[in-house]
Amino acid sequence: MVQTQKSELEEILIEFAKEHPQIKALSLGNDPEAEIKTYWILTERYDLSPKFNDEISMLDLKLTEKYMGLEEYFQVMQYTLPEDEENKDGFLGHYIWKR
Repeated sequence: MVQTQKSELEEILIEFAKEHPQIKALSLGNDPEAEIKTYWILTERYDLSPKFNDEISMLDLKLTEKYMGLEEYFQVMQYTLPEDEENKDGFLGHYIWKR
């Protein structure tokens, strides 16, 4: 397997994921509705807790402020982890980190 170098932005996302045990993986894909690059925070079940959702929103804002104009436009969103690779939704793209 070829290892690709992670961007600084991806390293920040990975550190965030390591601090939250409910996050099982991160992927880089796109948002089918907005058609923009999307970093997906993948959890076993959709986590509806206000604290966790606020943390994701704050992370998205922090990264947008830091990288606006330096990277193509992106967003950070939560989705459920596919049960297996065969059935992974195409818009989830490829994994950049997995627990």
